[in-house]
Amino acid sequence: MHHLTGKADVVTMIHRYGHCSSYTAVLELETAMANQVQQQDSVLPSNIATQGNKIVHLCWDNFDLSEETPSGGGTTHSTHGIVVQEVRDCDATVEVPASVPRCKSTKFEPRPEVPRPVARRSNAEPCLPTLSKSTDVTPGTAYDCKGQLWILCRAFFNNNCTVPDWSGWLSLTCESAIPVHQSRIGYMAPILHPITDFATVKECLDTSMAVSSKVKQEYTMVTMDLAAAKIAYDLIWAEEDKYRKVLLNLGPFHVMCSYMGAIGKMMCGSGFEDIVVDAGLCASGSIDQVMTGRHYNRALRIHQRMLDCLERLLLKSFQETLPANTVTESLHAAAFLANQPTAVNVCMTTDSDSCMDFMKGYDRFKERVRQGEFGKTAQFWLAYCDCVWTLLSFQRAVKENDLELFITSMRKMCALLFSADHLHYARYLPLYYVQLCNLDESHPGAKSLLRDSGFSVARSSVPGCRIAVDQTIEQTVNRSAKTAGGLIGFSRNVGAYYRWCLSRHK
Repeated sequence: MHHLTGKADVVTMIHRYGHCSSYTAVLELETAMANQVQQQDSVLPSNIATQGNKIVHLCWDNFDLSEETPSGGGTTHSTHGIVVQEVRDCDATVEVPASVPRCKSTKFEPRPEVPRPVARRSNAEPCLPTLSKSTDVTPGTAYDCKGQLWILCRAFFNNNCTVPDWSGWLSLTCESAIPVHQSRIGYMAPILHPITDFATVKECLDTSMAVSSKVKQEYTMVTMDLAAAKIAYDLIWAEEDKYRKVLLNLGPFHVMCSYMGAIGKMMCGSGFEDIVVDAGLCASGSIDQVMTGRHYNRALRIHQRMLDCLERLLLKSFQETLPANTVTESLHAAAFLANQPTAVNVCMTTDSDSCMDFMKGYDRFKERVRQGEFGKTAQFWLAYCDCVWTLLSFQRAVKENDLELFITSMRKMCALLFSADHLHYARYLPLYYVQLCNLDESHPGAKSLLRDSGFSVARSSVPGCRIAVDQTIEQTVNRSAKTAGGLIGFSRNVGAYYRWCLSRHK
């Protein structure tokens, strides 16, 4: 009850009715748990197993609270981290911590380690290998087939609303038959310094290496947003011998937000905002968050709706060029798929010659539109559709942990990010792409780790519903700290803040 509400009055009231311990006893128990974590002398949270590890990846992010202070200073700017573990056996046990008595005091004395100052080495440059191989980025690959089937089913055979949105479609048609086990997520001890400091980022990298060593993993997988990743890259390039086993990943969640901001800049002034507002998809006061990509869920939903609408208009125009009853005769397998969307039915539909001929004809029609045969307006809106398909392919790669699709769709993102003046991502995303393409030479064996649930997190047992690692930290520790029962009200009390972070996962 204390963690759900964060209210001492609620706990006290229920205690007076005899239904729970007193508020003082609750604080004594939490203090004892925090002391227990500190006495373990381990960087691992208590729910992370040291045996049976399949892969461990870490994520670090800034945590900022702008409390009201007289001078504006003294506000909370710290660094939170999580450990995400995939185990080979879901029943893998964790180390049982030593028992400690309940504290008689409610005051917690934290012992945080102060990061040592770091002298920044200027002009650190990466030592990049020659790009030995690249991923095909031409349109019309096999990965587009499931997306086109989704559009066809929604456009022609969705009278009974059996075809869900994109995320639901990926989940229902997921090819993996292996039961999904939820990932283990542990909270790291916070670093009470902002992540924009070099010393803080170095502490994050060193702590991550210690975690990988504890679970006997050769490579250290670290995910950060671009603001912290730029500093981490400088440290890794300056000390290549020390951090040669560290694989730094740019957070896919933040990459998608930046890319949606680039799409919004591309569509600004085209009438896109008026269509969205007039259709009731978004309120006029929230359209700016959609255009800049700051509201992830709302922006992604609107781009999916617009893509669905434009693809239906294209299909209608394409249908007018065909003989009568062509759709009914050619897409009989797609009609069955729409009623029962499964991976088996997707394979049956792709094996249908008539259905594939229809889709190839539609691809040729779209290519004519793309070349400007039907005017500049149609060409412009089809370019928007291509950008949204790239976004959805990237999202699918994360949801299904498909490394090859992840690399391919990320390569397609780079051009729009550069043209939209998202210069930081335009600089570092190609660098990340080159690193992933050459992992076999630079980090032998690391690619197999990434393929094996290496850059996404399973928050549920539903197949095809994994999320990005950096999105996980936003939904766990950062969200928990800023909602009811979190840090609001005592964030400037260092002892209470540190105690909450150490005992929250317990």
